[in-house]
Amino acid sequence: MSAPILNVVELSKTFGGLKAVDALTFAVEQGETLGLIGPNGSGKTTVLNLLTAAFPSDSGRVTFDGKEIAGIPAYRVCRAGIARTFQLVRPLKGMSVADNVLVGRIYGAGAEPIGPARKKVRELLDLVGLGGRAEMPVDALTYIDQKRVELARALAADPKLLLLDEWLAGLNPTELEAGIMLVRSLKGRGLAIILVEHVMHAVRSLCDRCVVLTAGRCIAEGSPDSVLANTEVKRA
Repeated sequence: MSAPILNVVELSKTFGGLKAVDALTFAVEQGETLGLIGPNGSGKTTVLNLLTAAFPSDSGRVTFDGKEIAGIPAYRVCRAGIARTFQLVRPLKGMSVADNVLVGRIYGAGAEPIGPARKKVRELLDLVGLGGRAEMPVDALTYIDQKRVELARALAADPKLLLLDEWLAGLNPTELEAGIMLVRSLKGRGLAIILVEHVMHAVRSLCDRCVVLTAGRCIAEGSPDSVLANTEVKRA
């Protein structure tokens, strides 16, 4: 059996007197979709911020693809092969859809010259369902389509591990099913994914395993059905 692509050991982060992440330990296998779930304020997004070096950790170890990454700058984390979307979409306003995605290609792990990068951007826009809107201003897109742009931009960085922070939140039922199918297609490509999500239908549909947080601590880990049936998880 191959080694996990991500190993997190005793990871901790405190803000003032608040222990946002408390000695958290978990792993992600290659090609696995891991659900990171829990109530609001449980530390899920903080974990993603620690993994991507948006925040420095107070203690703990993070090993990705066999290398220690805790403490390295965010751009090196991205180039090592970790990319993310954000809870609130962050398009680069005033730029086209294609140029938003091009930024991820130029500065990510798959950094390459403009010509080949633009070709890859077109492929990714087709993948996320925006093939005909490459030259549109990103500001003119609907909410779901801005989310598609953000996903394409993350994928343009050529990640081995993709972090999705409530990417499916705020979608109507039709959009949600389309979003689940899109994430499932990425899973079929062998990409490892950490999915932070409150939509339990999506968690059950997409996740191989879940880690449940409350107050920054892991209170349960296992298959979606087993953790969602857990009494302590229900109480949280």
